[in-house]
Amino acid sequence: MEPGLARLKEAGFRLVTLTNSPTKTLMQQMANTGLGAYFESLWSVDDVQLFKPHPQTYQLALSRLQLPPEQTMMVACHAWDLAGAAHAGMQTGFIARPGQSPYALAPAPTITGKTLTDLVEQLV
Repeated sequence: MEPGLARLKEAGFRLVTLTNSPTKTLMQQMANTGLGAYFESLWSVDDVQLFKPHPQTYQLALSRLQLPPEQTMMVACHAWDLAGAAHAGMQTGFIARPGQSPYALAPAPTITGKTLTDLVEQLV
């Protein structure tokens, strides 16, 4: 994952997190993995008190980024998360881990790959 994050950052992409985990857990995870430095901001749904895929969680990120949804992309391995992001007008990147598949009734992901590096190859 780290090489993919590094390549995205080097290419000028703005990287943020948006997680259903509590802020305290998010900060612990980033400290434990050492990946926090790749992200400009680390956001939790704690700030809106609604879990993804509620539309207000994605609107939180969009308003903080000050970007229209079509200029953003949610990357995840959870189909429900991408369905919510697509519903909010965002582009989506699906990491197709074993046992995971996109929702048939949701818009198809903008890009799909088995790993983050696969997605990065399509973006850079």
